[in-house]
Amino acid sequence: SLPSPCILRKRGQLDGNGRTRADAKTAAQEWAQARGLEAPVYTVIGREGPDHAPSFRVRAQVARLGAEEATGASKRIAEQAAAQSLLSRAEGRGGDQK
Repeated sequence: SLPSPCILRKRGQLDGNGRTRADAKTAAQEWAQARGLEAPVYTVIGREGPDHAPSFRVRAQVARLGAEEATGASKRIAEQAAAQSLLSRAEGRGGDQK
């Protein structure tokens, strides 16, 4: 069975209107697409640490918005964090970059 809306809201997976919140990469892609921009480009710019505990540094970039970098224990985590930083920047600028 699917998790109840109450559980999803506690986990931060529902927005204020009760809809499922997209992950940051999906939200960043949707934000760019809604403004006629290319999808974000993710580039691994660094990897440190031993094989059993790596740390990845990723850059996420959207034309006309710029780039943000983030670090995570996996590429996916770092990409999500960089996408979230891009979204935060977009919201700080009013979100209507054209």
